[in-house]
Amino acid sequence: MEYKMDLRMESVGFSIDLEYGSLRVAGDESLGFRPFQLMTASVAACSGGVLRNILKKQRIPLDNIRIEADVTRNEKKKMPTALKKFTFILFWPAKNSVRKKWKGQSP
Repeated sequence: MEYKMDLRMESVGFSIDLEYGSLRVAGDESLGFRPFQLMTASVAACSGGVLRNILKKQRIPLDNIRIEADVTRNEKKKMPTALKKFTFILFWPAKNSVRKKWKGQSP
């Protein structure tokens, strides 16, 4: 499957129109998403989707998944982003509709 993305340069950053709306990417957070935010969110969402599919195949009921991402970036030197860790927080149904929580961390 091929997918073409047409990003256009703006006065600051870039923009793209997608089926669900427009996306602005810029180094300044007040003007759009920063590239490291999009990269981190993409990796986290992909990892969460894989985890959800594994649990579904194992028939483990799940209410929700929350993913916390710890990222470091040297703003003074504009160094690349380093993903330190993801923390996956799983919520699953329990008796009497009380939600239980498990918190595990990726290596």
